[in-house]
Amino acid sequence: MFKSLKTVLTATIGQPQCWKRKLLADWPTIVGSLHSRMNLEKVYDDTLIIGVYDSSWLNELYLLSN
Repeated sequence: MFKSLKTVLTATIGQPQCWKRKLLADWPTIVGSLHSRMNLEKVYDDTLIIGVYDSSWLNELYLLSN
């Protein structure tokens, strides 16, 4: 069962009005060891813009997206 990213983050982080700030601050903790391979470039409304350092990770993230 798929849930929207906003739903998951709101449930995990807490207050809906500050989930973006918390996400930016805790990004390395949230993604764990993957933070060395990708970074959070921008949060735009309900969309995350993620940058990757290798094209293979770009392909992997694309395959995981719905």
